[in-house]
Amino acid sequence: MKMHINEAKARLSSLHAWKLPKEPSSLAPPGVPSSKDSDPIPPGLQTWNGLDFVNYWFSDLVNITSWTIGTAPLLVGLSTVDAILIVMLSGICNGLPTVLNGYVGSDYHIPFPIAVRSSFGYYFGNFPVFSRAVLSAVWFGVNSMTAWICVKAGDVQGIFNQSAKLSGKAHKWLWLATFSSTTNSWLTSAVNMSDYSRFAKTKSRGQWYQALAIPVIKTVYAVLGLAVVGAGRVLYEEDISSPVEMLPYWGHTGGGRLLAFLCAILWMVAQISCDISANSIPFGHDVMSFIPAWMTIRRGSLLCLLVGAWVMVPWLIVNSASKFLSFMSAYGVFISPICSIMIADYFLIRRRKLNLSDLYHPHGCYRYRGGINWRAFVTEFSFAGINLPGVVNNLAPSVVVPSGLAHLYQINWFVNTFGSFFVYWCLCTLWPPLDSLDTKILHDFVEIDAGGNGKLNLVSEKEAINDSRV
Repeated sequence: MKMHINEAKARLSSLHAWKLPKEPSSLAPPGVPSSKDSDPIPPGLQTWNGLDFVNYWFSDLVNITSWTIGTAPLLVGLSTVDAILIVMLSGICNGLPTVLNGYVGSDYHIPFPIAVRSSFGYYFGNFPVFSRAVLSAVWFGVNSMTAWICVKAGDVQGIFNQSAKLSGKAHKWLWLATFSSTTNSWLTSAVNMSDYSRFAKTKSRGQWYQALAIPVIKTVYAVLGLAVVGAGRVLYEEDISSPVEMLPYWGHTGGGRLLAFLCAILWMVAQISCDISANSIPFGHDVMSFIPAWMTIRRGSLLCLLVGAWVMVPWLIVNSASKFLSFMSAYGVFISPICSIMIADYFLIRRRKLNLSDLYHPHGCYRYRGGINWRAFVTEFSFAGINLPGVVNNLAPSVVVPSGLAHLYQINWFVNTFGSFFVYWCLCTLWPPLDSLDTKILHDFVEIDAGGNGKLNLVSEKEAINDSRV
């Protein structure tokens, strides 16, 4: 107790007291700051099975914001069938990259900020890490805003018989744009899945439960939200796009008020659960990688609370369904190429073989030129760049852009996901990153004692191939 009091006094009086000691097990070379949160997970903590991954997605997807995203297609003019189909297909398109990007975590037990260095470069890897950190903070704030209302979308009949407001080409383009936005809204978790998959017991088997869990949970949850929107239109002639908006209608009796109170508590718990699993912990991983000598995942998670709830002004982001969808599409322009580049690099270019120690070394084989893999740089900003006119037009409709660029932005998920995958693969095929593909040094593994406190020991693929801990 006295030791904790003295430590608290020291931290109040000296900034240096907050600095973290470098762990003796760190893979980083001398002079390079690191922390145990960046190191591979020791065998004693590799405990996640398929059910754990499913439970993770319950904590991520069952919340007010997910409910609202599921109803957003209906509120912008699409039909009930359109909304259900969009959510189901987007769940499938989210599940597959989530599983694939989780492989590097289950193979090497390393977090996203370390894994991304192999494809983007030791220093350029900070760009996707920073992008993910910003989005974590934004989503933290959005999930904390539980009383916002979406734009009105007109009157229809029936609960599950709500027709689209548009037809022909206008309907098709709105459908594609809404699908792209809805899919982009969960891409962040696909990018940083190795933050969690590194806790997996096995290399891949447990993760594939996610490919089924994500679309099922998303679709079931969307149906609930759509039923409430339809019922609200029939009973109250209003769009009830958020479960929180239902609560005032239950306040006419004592039993109704009690039910409203209990439901409000449950929704609050759901929001907190999602903010922790999907936002604050990934944010903690990201900022920890920038200043490992000063930041841990726990400290980073607390920082996310301050940044996400206040600095990001979430109340301005979520003031309407249309603007919220615009926001999701805008950040998807940057995130979807990151996701595709990582998958193409790990599976096609490296064949799941990495030099683990060099991921921690600023002058290792993943330095490329100046710490930047130019192939990833060109791919990332080429696809983000061609969508910028559409981003500007979508956020500021008064800015006129050619219709072709506007339509390109409406289908940005399709273009950026498949296009960046193909372009990155072509660049690496034509100009292979030979220094990082030296088969003589590839596929290092790490051994850690069961307690996680022992010395890290790199062993070759031949020595580790039968080691179930890897």
